[in-house]
Amino acid sequence: MHHSEGVFPGWKGLPLYYQCWYPDNPPRAVIALVHGLGSHSGLFHNIVQCLLPQDYVVCGFDLRGHGRSPGKRGYINAWKEFRRDVDCFLSYIAQLEQGIPEHLPRILIGHSLGGVISLDYALRHADALAGVVAIAPALGSVGVPPLKLTIGKALSKVWPRFTLNTGLCNGAASRDPEVINYYQNDPLRHTKGTARLATEFLNTAHWVHENARSLRCPLLILHGSEDQVALPEGSDRFFQKVRFPDKTRYEYDGGYHDLHNDTNFPEVLQDLSSWLEGQLSKAISDYACPLSA
Repeated sequence: MHHSEGVFPGWKGLPLYYQCWYPDNPPRAVIALVHGLGSHSGLFHNIVQCLLPQDYVVCGFDLRGHGRSPGKRGYINAWKEFRRDVDCFLSYIAQLEQGIPEHLPRILIGHSLGGVISLDYALRHADALAGVVAIAPALGSVGVPPLKLTIGKALSKVWPRFTLNTGLCNGAASRDPEVINYYQNDPLRHTKGTARLATEFLNTAHWVHENARSLRCPLLILHGSEDQVALPEGSDRFFQKVRFPDKTRYEYDGGYHDLHNDTNFPEVLQDLSSWLEGQLSKAISDYACPLSA
C-alpha cells in the first residue's frame, strides 16, 4: 500500500486537502470519498482497509470549510461550490504522478452530507461515473433541531455567515464507544453550521428528490434503521423514485449514522464490496459506451 497527500485546486483555485491510498497491484477502479458535515477524509479507515486488498485506488478530500481545507467552518456561498470541487477532484486525481489510468471506472461514495453531494453530482454528471454510493444520505428529516434550521433559513440572505452549533451528538454516530471517544478528541472534526449552508442544503435535498427519476448510473444506498442524524425514510423515499433499474438499498437493523464506523461495519463493507464487484465488469464496458448514451 502507498499513501499520498497534498492539496489540489478546487473551484476558483481554493487549495483543498486530499489523500489517496494505492493498492500494491495494478488498480481496477477508483473510489472517490466525500465526507459529511463536520467530518473529514481521514475517517474512512475501515473502507480504505477493506477496498485496498481488492485493488481499488481510494481517494478522499476535505470539503471547503472542513478538516485540513481552508474556509470558514461549515460555510459555503452556494451549493455549486461543493459540486464543482468534486469535479475538480475527479479531474485532478486522473493527473497524479502515480499514474491512475484515465479509463478506470470512477465511483463516488458519499456519507451523510457527502451522500447528498454525491447524488447531486451523479444526477448531473452520470457519464463521468460508473456508480454512486450514498451512506446515510441526509435526504429527509435530520437531527438538527428545527429551531436552528428555521433560524438558518431566516438569516441566509441577510447574515449568511451566521454560525450555530448543529447540536448533532457524537453518540448518534456509532454504537462503538471507542469510535465515539475518537470523534470527541479529533481536532479536525467540528459541529459548525452556517445560515447559508442550511438553506443551500435544504434546497439541494429537495432538488435531489425532485430529480430522482433522472438518475442514470448504478446506485447503492446504505442506511441504518436507528439513524437519528439522517432518518432512513428520506433515502428510502428517494430510492423508490429512482427509475434506473440498477439500484440497490440496504437498511441495517439497529444501525447508526456512521455505518462504516459502527459495530456492524464488517457486514456493511461486505455488502459494499459485493456491490462494487458486481458492478466492475459492467462498469468497464460502460466506459466504452457512456452511461448517459
